Parts: sequence; structure tokens; C-alpha cells
Amino acid sequence: MKNTIKAVIFDFDGVILDSANIKTEAFDELFSDYPEHKEAIVTHHLNNQGVSRFIKFEWIYENLLKKKLNAEISAVLSDRFSSIVKDKILKTSWMEGALELLRHLKTKSACKLFIASGTPDAELIDIVKKRELLFFDDVRGSLGGDKVAIIRDILKQYALQPQHVLFVGDATTDYEAALTTGLHFSAVYSKSMESYWKEKNIHPVHSLIEIIDRFHFYNLLSETVVTLTT
Repeated sequence: MKNTIKAVIFDFDGVILDSANIKTEAFDELFSDYPEHKEAIVTHHLNNQGVSRFIKFEWIYENLLKKKLNAEISAVLSDRFSSIVKDKILKTSWMEGALELLRHLKTKSACKLFIASGTPDAELIDIVKKRELLFFDDVRGSLGGDKVAIIRDILKQYALQPQHVLFVGDATTDYEAALTTGLHFSAVYSKSMESYWKEKNIHPVHSLIEIIDRFHFYNLLSETVVTLTT
């Protein structure tokens, strides 16, 4: 049973909730005083989905605005960013098949379920709580480090081997983190990433429920392998 899945780590925006575009729009609004940099800012954000917003702020200030960014300004930007996106994320819809997949994994296997996101921890935990996402064993945001660091910490804390863990993401950073740490990977489709996944010969799922037909999930309670079906 070497390659069966005992744990699944999910990215959040664009994977669990249909919120990826909300954050793209937020970067546009946050830096609306600099229309000459709009395209570069949005492109950088899209190319670094899953990366902490604080790191993106640093890049924007250093490379585009040519201004010094201190901790106080960064905190103000983060607070403004949160206020732009929070209400929208609390109201946004599930990604297709996400709720069905989570229910299957929670009821028909004994997989541990995690979130690893670029959203700051307190904000992420608040959203998860208010959306009543009761499926997850642990929720990790960007204050826990980048996704490679978060994954390695989860593997260590929960005594998991990489070959038994699946990462579900929608961005290059998700794929690279899974590759670096030796995890299985499943991509979630988006139009903006279509050419990238094709280049990597990765076939993304259009509905997350498709994942149950692509992997075997280990039932730790009965010590048997179960293939989940709809």
C-alpha cells in the first residue's frame, strides 16, 4: 500500500473557495494610484499565487514604485487588502466539486485534511471558522513560512511520509512545493494556468470530485484501501 493517500493538503483560494479573482482585483484596487504599473502588479501576483502578500508588497515597492517599504506601511497595506477581500470571500461560492470531495474524504476514508495558504494565519483561520469549514485537521497560513516549510512541518508533526500525501493546488508555487517535498500533486483548472499545466503535462481537474477517481485513499480504520466513488 506504498502509494495510497493518507493525507491531503489543499491550497485555499481557487481550490476550496472561488476566491482567486477576488485577490487579483484587490491588488488592482490597492495600487489604483499607480495605473502605469497595473499590468505589472497583476501579472506578478498571478505568477506568484500562493506567495505571501507581504512578499509581493516588497517586490512592488522595490521594483516598480522604487520606494522604501517598512513594517508599518506593509501592515497598513495588508489591513486594507484584508478589508477589500474579506466580505467577498465570506460570500463567495465553493470551487466546483470542493464540498463534495471534502465530504467524501471525511466520511469514506480516514485521511487527514489540511490547508496550506499564502493568506496570513489569523485572517485564514477567521475565514475558515466563519465559513464553518469543519473538515480540516490543521489550517496553516503564510506566517508559518512558505509552502515548502509548511508542508515539511505538517509531515513532521503528523508523522506522514511524502508518498502518502497529496497536494491540491492551482498555482505554480503549489506545484513546485509539492515537487520539492515529494508529494503527489493534483492541479485545479483555471484559464490563466491552462498553458502552464499543458507544458508540464499535468491534467488539471475541472471539478475537484474528479480527484477521487485518480487516487486511492487509505482507510486507516479498517486498514484497507478504498477507492471513493460518487
